[in-house]
Amino acid sequence: MHAFSDAEVSIQEFDEIREDKSFNYELIDGIVCMSSKTNLIDKSILMNLSSEISFYLKGKPYRVFSDIEVEINNNVFFADICVVKNLYDLNTNRLKAIPIIIIEMLNTDKTVLETEDKINNFKNFGVKEYWILNPKNKSIYIVNLQNETMINYFNSINIKSDVLVDFSISMEEIFDMLL
Repeated sequence: MHAFSDAEVSIQEFDEIREDKSFNYELIDGIVCMSSKTNLIDKSILMNLSSEISFYLKGKPYRVFSDIEVEINNNVFFADICVVKNLYDLNTNRLKAIPIIIIEMLNTDKTVLETEDKINNFKNFGVKEYWILNPKNKSIYIVNLQNETMINYFNSINIKSDVLVDFSISMEEIFDMLL
């Protein structure tokens, strides 16, 4: 992810900048950051995971969103997938609730190190888990923001969530396009 500009901007100015649809834009601590959009393989991986989470949550008071902007405390984060509890207002273009889980796909211009600022922000805002998918090495980092632990899952293991109790999915099911 690269800074679009070093100057701080407001939410309104941010909305004008993001008219360019060729990138995903985020507004983090007043700074606009941009990253490339996911490719078709990444989208398939995200769909695999999103479908399994949606199926698991059917009948529960949660909603799963994909490819969505999340606005928290004058910051706008881009989530490839997020899980929200008890969301009733769906009349906006941007999610204005604190997700319990945010899931992000690493791509060519995002690295694990660049997610450290997000980890701190998400923890301060009350997000419970932050998942980082890495298609290059077929791994998923799950950061539990409540107890500050991180587990790195590789492709032969089932992943589990502390927040989604009893949820489990194999890495093969998620990364089937890469196997």
